[in-house]
Amino acid sequence: MKNEVEAMKLSLRILALVTVIGLAGCNATTGGSDGFASDESRPSAEATACLAGDQSIESESMCLHDDAACYPIADGSWCTGPRVASCPMGSNPLPAELPCPEKARCFAQSESLQCVIGG
Repeated sequence: MKNEVEAMKLSLRILALVTVIGLAGCNATTGGSDGFASDESRPSAEATACLAGDQSIESESMCLHDDAACYPIADGSWCTGPRVASCPMGSNPLPAELPCPEKARCFAQSESLQCVIGG
């Protein structure tokens, strides 16, 4: 029993040492910074172009509504495009003409999609 405890203590010390060495190695490979050589090589926090299928527009007020994307890009313009709404896992689409079933929970996922859980 005493040998098992000593062996476990030794294993924990080795694991701690390996962790410290590993973390020190990670810091050395990034130069102790965020890994970017200069601000010019740092990626932008803003999109620089619209996604495929989206269109460039002048302002947010021109964005599509009801199941659509709307996002700014770096040059000050905006992008918009349709998106297909879907119900989250564990729920199902409820046709617009049907009421929420008894003992179920219904919610609007988007302007054009109602979802139902249970019932």
